[in-house]
Amino acid sequence: MLSQYIALATIAASSVYALPNIANRDNTGVWDPNGNIKLTFSHDTVKLGDVDINAMFDALTGACHESGQCDTSPLTFDGWWQASGLNGEMGPIVVTMDPSGAYPTWIRNGLVDTLRAAVLAAANCGNSVNTQGCGGDEKGCQLTKTTAWQCEIPKYVGINFQDPKAANAAPPNIGADITMELVDSDICAQILGGMGAVAGAVSGYAGGIFSLLSLACN
Repeated sequence: MLSQYIALATIAASSVYALPNIANRDNTGVWDPNGNIKLTFSHDTVKLGDVDINAMFDALTGACHESGQCDTSPLTFDGWWQASGLNGEMGPIVVTMDPSGAYPTWIRNGLVDTLRAAVLAAANCGNSVNTQGCGGDEKGCQLTKTTAWQCEIPKYVGINFQDPKAANAAPPNIGADITMELVDSDICAQILGGMGAVAGAVSGYAGGIFSLLSLACN
């Protein structure tokens, strides 16, 4: 499994910086080794269609209990997906999110909300325009054009907190596998080229208590 690491610094909560040359030839960029949050995003992506990312993380918050563990039962979300272009595929979808995680109760909200902010910053979203043509030799048929907001995110997203006082202990962590449709585009590698928005989202949570140490593409 190929791993690529980005080390990120503490950034002022109100600031978002571009990262020049963050990805070099070996896809490794250094930002700040003194951060305390590690993110892991998969290379593979999943199409969410019009499923709302915030709704997914609201459900994840409910699944990751204050008892210190996430309920691993699948979370499902109904949505609509369409491919852009003439006669592109389209139809209803079900997105499935499989949570995992163990953590002390005091950090649960911080982990979920920071992961939410990072995924929202990294998501590849935009309008998809699907045009359905006429079948056969039908005359006078009008093309049907549908525009829909569509998103894709890494198939796996995860976060853990690196506590300098507990270097030998398993880090508090929350993650989720997400399925609908795998795509060929490598969104995580693209994120390596411009991680400022993700770094700003992480450090902006809770007044800058968290700072991003790294993001790994697996």
